[in-house]
Amino acid sequence: MMEAQVLLPNSSKKVPSIPIDSLEKYFYEINQVDYVFHGMGMSMAVENQEEAKANIAMLIPKSVEWTDCESIGKMYFLLADGRLLNTDLYHEGKCKFLIFLNENNKPAFGAELNERGQNLIEQVLSMRKTANPETNEPNKN
Repeated sequence: MMEAQVLLPNSSKKVPSIPIDSLEKYFYEINQVDYVFHGMGMSMAVENQEEAKANIAMLIPKSVEWTDCESIGKMYFLLADGRLLNTDLYHEGKCKFLIFLNENNKPAFGAELNERGQNLIEQVLSMRKTANPETNEPNKN
């Protein structure tokens, strides 16, 4: 039996800011960051620990309230103890933030990307826009 999910127009969703002490802890425990973009046929892995730390440093703890926003992808943070932090990534219009999901895949905490983080996402998205539409591969011009 399938359940239908109904989303009311202009329904507002809100999550509190991720605690700063959690971000600090993740900074010291991070091993890898993976980006997976919905419907774009592309992903990106940050396997160098120092670069992974830089990805945590791009997050600004912020309470997030959103309406009519759609996730463009996921960011997964792999910690040294094997825990995987799952987030939804938003980066369109006024919707430019992360939502950390709890173990039940429900929104738990919010964070924004600093300027460096937003520029990184813009670069990745621009690579997709210049891809060859037939192969989804970047143009080699």
